[in-house]
Amino acid sequence: MKENPNRSASLLRGGLESWRRAVHLQRERVLAGESGADRHIDTYFCVIALSQVVEAARAMERVTHDTQLQKALKRFQNDAPHAKDLRDILSHFGAYQRGVGNLQKAKKIGELLIFTESGDDRQWLRINHLKIEIGSAEAGAGELAAAAFDASARVFQESEV
Repeated sequence: MKENPNRSASLLRGGLESWRRAVHLQRERVLAGESGADRHIDTYFCVIALSQVVEAARAMERVTHDTQLQKALKRFQNDAPHAKDLRDILSHFGAYQRGVGNLQKAKKIGELLIFTESGDDRQWLRINHLKIEIGSAEAGAGELAAAAFDASARVFQESEV
């Protein structure tokens, strides 16, 4: 069965907006956290939500083949180079706790050292040498989502012609 680009783009828009909103909500929770433990946990969930924005944008790019969206994906990757690896660690936490995660097997990281840092309304998640600043990552996810929405709008315009 052949994929219908309009239908796929429409479905992806809904998921993309939900995950973009999840990033925002988690960042708000991180900043308002009453304890370091709360901020630490909410930072994890923010990174997971960020990865879903990226995945939805990649799926939109596969549907639209949009060059502007391709550029936005590359920008996000350049601005948040550790986002994928951090998501990997958090998604496969058990394996990494046991020392058998993919990055550990590849000798890119050793035993997990996980901590958060904060200051000046900024919050970082660090796992070993990998890090991400949640505020700038949220902004990047917003820009990526906007580029994906624009790409889907162009698909809809092209189908009307």
